[in-house]
Parts: sequence; structure tokens; C-alpha cells
Amino acid sequence: MWTTIYVATDKKQAESIENSLKAEGFLVKVKSVYDSESGSLFEILVLKYEAEDAQDALMEKGII
Repeated sequence: MWTTIYVATDKKQAESIENSLKAEGFLVKVKSVYDSESGSLFEILVLKYEAEDAQDALMEKGII
């Protein structure tokens, strides 16, 4: 089962987070949840049992 660990505010940020997590060995999905002329939102999803570790990895890198 997949769970959302972060919501990015643009595609570039979402791709950066995705690449960072993949480099750490996590399975990652990025899902566009909102898209308009004024902005976009992307969910960063990982496997539920890896969620805490993935968030820790993002915190260590200063992303969240």
C-alpha cells in the first residue's frame, strides 16, 4: 500500500524529491493531484512501511 509523505508545489520540486528518495533506495511514485494556471500540487508517495524512513531521509537532506 502506498502513502503520501509530502505534497510538492511544483513539478521541479516533485522530481527533485523523487530522485533524492530513489537515490536512497526507496520506491517512489509522484501523483499530480491539482493542476491549474495558478499552480500545481504533486503527492510524493512511498510504500507505507517505508514512510517514516523516507520522511527521515528528506529531513536529513533539509527538504522537509
